[in-house]
Amino acid sequence: MAPLDNNDFAVIPRWPLVAFIARSARRLLPLYEQDNAEPVDQRMVVARAILLAEKRAAMGGASDAHDYERALPPRLSASRISTGGRLSET
Repeated sequence: MAPLDNNDFAVIPRWPLVAFIARSARRLLPLYEQDNAEPVDQRMVVARAILLAEKRAAMGGASDAHDYERALPPRLSASRISTGGRLSET
């Protein structure tokens, strides 16, 4: 299989591409969470951004819709980062 280039991604519709990128980021998240050189707050922001991308991609539709913000938990707990467990609300 030939490697992908930027033009290959241009033909993929927006939300499937966002879902693919979010899934890729989700798979790498445990490595980032274990990096104690990064502040916990920044690691939580990355986890929240991935969750936001997943939720927004699942919604599909117009790219200017902002209802996805209500689908997120108000805050992600630090225990998700420190224990490597699932996302949880606090």
